[in-house]
Amino acid sequence: EKLGRDVCRKRRQVFQCWLEIFRHQTSLRNTVRAMNYMVTMNMKSRGHRALTSWKIKQLSACDIQRIGRGFLGRIKARIWLMMNESATLIQTHSRMYLARMKLHQLLSVYTSAVIKVQSLIRGVLARRLALRRIMTLVEKARMDNANKMKRYAWERGVWGFT
Repeated sequence: EKLGRDVCRKRRQVFQCWLEIFRHQTSLRNTVRAMNYMVTMNMKSRGHRALTSWKIKQLSACDIQRIGRGFLGRIKARIWLMMNESATLIQTHSRMYLARMKLHQLLSVYTSAVIKVQSLIRGVLARRLALRRIMTLVEKARMDNANKMKRYAWERGVWGFT
């Protein structure tokens, strides 16, 4: 969501910059036209002095155009820089997202493997415990049988004397 807002904000900024450039270029064009018109009028009305003045104004107009083009170039460079930064930001976020997805995938595989190992170990331990209990019961039953056999043997012996 934040990335979407950043992209919209960058697009809006780029559009506003281009709109400002267009307005500035129009203003420069109108200024140059007005200056050329004034120069033409001065030439017609004042002769040589007007020609000299026109040359100065032409040079000034060239300077203004040069400065204006430099200004527009700097604006264009800023726009390119913003676009490159935006692209870098988008790439960084997409790579982070893909890495996070890969990490979640590996963690789920790892977790399922851990659960499987734990269940196998618990099964082995449970079987050992069950075997011990069974062996304890078997041993107890054997001891009981042995005691009964001794008692029977003793009783037979006692009854055999009478």
